[in-house]
Amino acid sequence: QDQVQRGSLNSATNAFEDFLAQHSTDERVVDAHFHLADILLQQGRPEDALAAFQEIQSLFPTHAKVPDALFRVANIQLQLDDEDGAKVTLERLVNTYPGSTMAMLARDMLEEIG
Repeated sequence: QDQVQRGSLNSATNAFEDFLAQHSTDERVVDAHFHLADILLQQGRPEDALAAFQEIQSLFPTHAKVPDALFRVANIQLQLDDEDGAKVTLERLVNTYPGSTMAMLARDMLEEIG
């Protein structure tokens, strides 16, 4: 986290990857995956970030971070001009996690998209 705040994204990536390799059963593994995906986005690699955020749902389907990851997926899809994909992702978020804060934001975004 410190490396990210300092702008040392490569160092942060290495630290998160080392953490994942050494502590694969730690409860913070999902957070590490989330941060790695976010770093990819900050590095201007939206396609890689998209895949990384999508992987969070696949690897940790019941984790509390999944709605956040899905919302990020939808935002990246919109950046990549994939409006149909974003709508599908947002609808999945609303239907699967209806009481979450991200579902509320997803509903608003769906209204904006139309």
